[in-house]
Amino acid sequence: MSTTVKTTKYTYKSSTGGASSDVTMEYGTDIGAFTRLEDKIRLLQEDLEFERELRQKIEREKSELTVHLLQITERLEEAEGSSESHVEMNKKRDTELSKLRKLLEDVHLERETPITSGRSTRRPSQKSRTNLTSPTRTGQVRSFA
Repeated sequence: MSTTVKTTKYTYKSSTGGASSDVTMEYGTDIGAFTRLEDKIRLLQEDLEFERELRQKIEREKSELTVHLLQITERLEEAEGSSESHVEMNKKRDTELSKLRKLLEDVHLERETPITSGRSTRRPSQKSRTNLTSPTRTGQVRSFA
């Protein structure tokens, strides 16, 4: 194995004191050192390639997750719109129900007040009771009388 030793002398001057200091450096060239450096460079290149591949994989997964997030956001917005329409339908039903209750109260008040034509107040007949029934959501009939 051939080893070459080279000696270099550097002189540094300080700007504050004007004094100079000498530094002597020796370094050698060795074939073994070159092979170690080449091995280290190869390992660093492999690490760099692995890091690049990992970075590309992460970027792909990131883009897939972004698409998935957008799809979920769209589904959430659709569900919110659907729930808003259900709220609107429930408001309309409540309004209709309150109108029907008011109408029913008016009918009861008319039945309770004596009629000026001289007839007395009677209980509603079976026929008028069936007119005051309303089907519920489950299909059962509930009487308002």
